[in-house]
Amino acid sequence: MESRLGILRNGVNREKLISRSQIVRTGIMGELPQMRRDAVSLVKQAVADNRRGYVLVNNRAEGNAPLTVEALVDQLRA
Repeated sequence: MESRLGILRNGVNREKLISRSQIVRTGIMGELPQMRRDAVSLVKQAVADNRRGYVLVNNRAEGNAPLTVEALVDQLRA
């Protein structure tokens, strides 16, 4: 019987996600390449238009915000 909490993105069960959130974050839990491409594209567009571009990153995206930011910076510099 399915929990009242339901199923989240990509079929991840909420209880399982909560238990994983208690683990010390040492790496990316799941890369989201399209999200990364979109974020980089928006920042590059803002810079080209002489505007500021902001990207808010948290652990919910890929599981480790600092590593996600590093990956975005690497893509911006490429």
